Amino acid sequence: MIAKACPEFSLSNPSTLVAISGSGNVAQFTALKVIELGATVLTLSDSKGTLLASNTEEGYTKEFIQRIGQLKLKGGSLEEFKDESGYEYVAGKRPWTLVKKVHIALPGATQNEVSGEEAEALIAAGVRIVAEGSNMVRSLPCFIRRLYAKLLSGMH
Repeated sequence: MIAKACPEFSLSNPSTLVAISGSGNVAQFTALKVIELGATVLTLSDSKGTLLASNTEEGYTKEFIQRIGQLKLKGGSLEEFKDESGYEYVAGKRPWTLVKKVHIALPGATQNEVSGEEAEALIAAGVRIVAEGSNMVRSLPCFIRRLYAKLLSGMH
């Protein structure tokens, strides 16, 4: 679907930047699939904060996602990676206002996750595709209207 809708941001392109929320099963398997296909994963999050990849050219690795999976099995928080080289932990924030540049946003943590302010931040960061991974957000129509308005006005 993404390849047809927005071929310039194909998941097989390493320069395609993807922000994912959550760090449970949905988010982990989403991140692993994005990495397998070739795009770059920039974020994962949990109820305590967001873990950003510092190097946007490399992003998350399969091995690091597997480490997160092991941590989550033990009930741990992403905060435990706050001193991990190549990553920045931001307490109390979801990923949507933290990414400076992103092409695809994949909310996978909870429903109704992307607020109006966060939608504006994603649009400003260049998002072109939003696909819900957990439950469809009720605020999505508002987000879509804002995104279309920006795209139609030529402000990508």
